[in-house]
Amino acid sequence: MDLTISPDWDARWCYGVVFLCAVLSARVQVLKRFSALNFPTLLVWRVPNTWLIFLVYLLLPMALFWFMDRMGALSDTSLFSALLVGLAYPAVLAGGFGGLKAPSGVEGILKPLTLFVDSVVTAVNRKLARNEKKFEDYLVKRMMASDEMLKQMQELAESAAGESTRLKDQLAGLDKLNMPDKRLLIEKKARAIYLRLSAMPDFIEIVTRNKKWMGKWWRSPIRQAQGIAVLVGLLLAGIFCGGLCWVTQPKVTLMYHVWRLGKANNSARDRGRAMERLRIFLQDATLGPATYRSLTWAMHAPDLPAERVDLMLQLALQANNQPYHDKLLCGHLIEALHVDNVDARVRIHQALIYLAEKRDTKDSLFKVKEKDLADWNPTAGDSVPNLEKRMDQWRAFFGCNPATP
Repeated sequence: MDLTISPDWDARWCYGVVFLCAVLSARVQVLKRFSALNFPTLLVWRVPNTWLIFLVYLLLPMALFWFMDRMGALSDTSLFSALLVGLAYPAVLAGGFGGLKAPSGVEGILKPLTLFVDSVVTAVNRKLARNEKKFEDYLVKRMMASDEMLKQMQELAESAAGESTRLKDQLAGLDKLNMPDKRLLIEKKARAIYLRLSAMPDFIEIVTRNKKWMGKWWRSPIRQAQGIAVLVGLLLAGIFCGGLCWVTQPKVTLMYHVWRLGKANNSARDRGRAMERLRIFLQDATLGPATYRSLTWAMHAPDLPAERVDLMLQLALQANNQPYHDKLLCGHLIEALHVDNVDARVRIHQALIYLAEKRDTKDSLFKVKEKDLADWNPTAGDSVPNLEKRMDQWRAFFGCNPATP
């Protein structure tokens, strides 16, 4: 599949797509691990450790999507990549699928994870066996307390193909033992009946539908599993909706777009989205100062490419007509000259020269009056004292004090 034709979405929505697809995929993976069971696979959801397996299968595609983006194997703004990883991550990990292939070395991480899941599956199977025994004891106790239920359960067991004669012979054999303890005789009969019934694929569903047999509805393993599944489903829906509300908050959105603007391997369309949103934020009286501060702090990253510094400065310069600009110019843009990246320092210095010339409009005398500062070339290498001296000159020109932490 040619992933270059994929729609380019906001990365937050792509991670949301991976999450939703991973929920479906995790359910399929869990049921596949227990497909050989002799009773309804729905019952596995009663066991807490099953949800641990589900959580592993849920988080695995999320982590894989993030890791493959970090390694440059995909773009986290590609809708098709999000769908492929979310729905078909086992195939991606196995060797590749739809044009996606997991980076080498991932197999080494998956081996201990697979061993862990196998150990949890074993523990779940043991718990399921114990739960089945408890359910058997519950129904046997109810059959011992009700002759009518015992008779109805016997008729149901005898209705199963090939079971009528064998069950009758087994029960007759128990009668011939002449047990003095009648309760023990009834219990053995009830367990014999249950053994025959448990071989029926839909036995638990049949018992659950009969209110007289089941007694309290919450004693049904199926109802318990359904209740737990509904609660977990609501929890996952709450997490998804809560996460959606959180990532769309203005301050979080602001930080997100500043990060996207500096991200090394994102698409041009993604950078364009970030630029447009940040440009709007800079014009906002409430979010403008926070946006300006975030942009100038982002410039401190030592590995920030020069072209990303240019984009951030372009936005910062567009805010020069805002009421908060002069104060933040002193407190943050000049302080950004502390950046270790010399290319970034050069660009920040040039931006300050632009602002100085724009402010000193009278005969454009900035480069004459401040020739030493204007001619400063940060690329030549500066000692710490010399850098502080240049920053003091800028502060003096703009009439400001150093930023307070």
